[in-house]
Amino acid sequence: MTKSYISWEACFDDAYDDEGEIIGKDEYVLIEKIFVAPADRRQGKARAMLREALAQIAAQYPGMDVKVAALPFG
Repeated sequence: MTKSYISWEACFDDAYDDEGEIIGKDEYVLIEKIFVAPADRRQGKARAMLREALAQIAAQYPGMDVKVAALPFG
């Protein structure tokens, strides 16, 4: 049985100027995957997982930007 899940990670990338020089850090949390098992779909499961992930992110990384990689799977 396939389980529903969400995955995210904190990213700390170098930020560059127009000349390619490092000018600081680009810090954000990237939500990469949200998968809802077929049996759990159309029940608000993804919404609930996203809310829980955002609450965890806010607690661990207050004020950090959140980006979502929204690409279809399959």
